[in-house]
Amino acid sequence: MIEKLKPLALVGQVGIDIVSSIVISYLVGYGLDKLFKTDGTFSIIFIVIGVLAGFYNFYRSIKYYVKQKDNKDQEKDKDEKR
Repeated sequence: MIEKLKPLALVGQVGIDIVSSIVISYLVGYGLDKLFKTDGTFSIIFIVIGVLAGFYNFYRSIKYYVKQKDNKDQEKDKDEKR
């Protein structure tokens, strides 16, 4: 039962990773805009950085999940050969 919920948990984790990366980056950019009295320049730059960081985290999470699944499949194949 728990094995069937792991892909759903991965989707939730990826969503939280992407959104939190963007929000935190925006807040940093907004703070820098207020500090240096610019018109959103830092906000835009940091939103782009947040999007890139979010999708990089997405890539890492999917890669880790696929690697874990492949390892389990290989173990299952070894057990079946015995």
